[in-house]
Amino acid sequence: IRRRKGEPEAAEGAKLGCHLLYFHGNNQNLMGAAETLADFEREVGCEVWAVEYTGYGPMDGGPRGVPSEQALASDAMAAASWLLSHAGRDVPVFLYGHSLGAALAIEAAASIAARPTREGDARLAGLVLEAPFLTAIKTVVDYDDEDEFGAALQSLGSQFPMFNSTIAGLTSSFLEPIDKFENEDRVAALPPSLPVLVAHATNDKVIPHDHGEALFELITSDSKTSVFLESEAHALHSDEGRIGEQFFHALRDFVSENAGAEAEAVEEEAKAGNFDWEGLGRRQRPKISTARGAARGQQRSELWESLLLGGRSVAR
Repeated sequence: IRRRKGEPEAAEGAKLGCHLLYFHGNNQNLMGAAETLADFEREVGCEVWAVEYTGYGPMDGGPRGVPSEQALASDAMAAASWLLSHAGRDVPVFLYGHSLGAALAIEAAASIAARPTREGDARLAGLVLEAPFLTAIKTVVDYDDEDEFGAALQSLGSQFPMFNSTIAGLTSSFLEPIDKFENEDRVAALPPSLPVLVAHATNDKVIPHDHGEALFELITSDSKTSVFLESEAHALHSDEGRIGEQFFHALRDFVSENAGAEAEAVEEEAKAGNFDWEGLGRRQRPKISTARGAARGQQRSELWESLLLGGRSVAR
């Protein structure tokens, strides 16, 4: 686990007394995420941490090896456990996952909920899922949708006519056992008391936003929030325009509402004129969109194909 080393301006943004553990997507590593981490710390007001995954380094001697679902889940749990045990008693900790990272954040949160509470630990204050998916294979083809599955088989058969008779006989039961990162099932293990924020661009070209919308409906949290913004961005947090402003405003609201007494103290300082809350929170409140996502024919990440064939790439 690595603390962001950055500019004094960014460090000064960590005013809420909370910590945020960031899980990046597949097409990134910690070196590429440095600017993202600085943005989060400056905009949200938490100290930001991040973890590198097995096979995604090395960075200063970072983890080597072959990435796998089990290895990445182990990395995520180790990082979350470390932060909870070091942040301080009852200090709020948020888990944030983008795309592939959302699956790891879900896994870590569910695993933490399943273990006995450890005295002296920080508290898990919230879970943020940006551009999450239902399962790995369903980002390529929804095998629960008969029409889409049939169309996918027809397309595959036209590409490999010599195997057409075999392909035509396949059923969804062939794909389900080999699926990975099954978030649609794993969210059932999240405790109802855990606040959850789901954010997705309505025209995401990598993971259709109906994945985020469906996952939101499956989450049973007593305090869940969805933010669907009209954009083609796969990473709302990287948008430098109005959409990014709206996203960070929603994220900051979620964090401040669930950070507890620490955030309330900051707001009191702001009211007293001792802290420039408006300077930190300069972004505009988002307009929440409930429109359903783009068509199934959207571009899919080729990285998933590598995963299914046992290659290096896991998810975007």
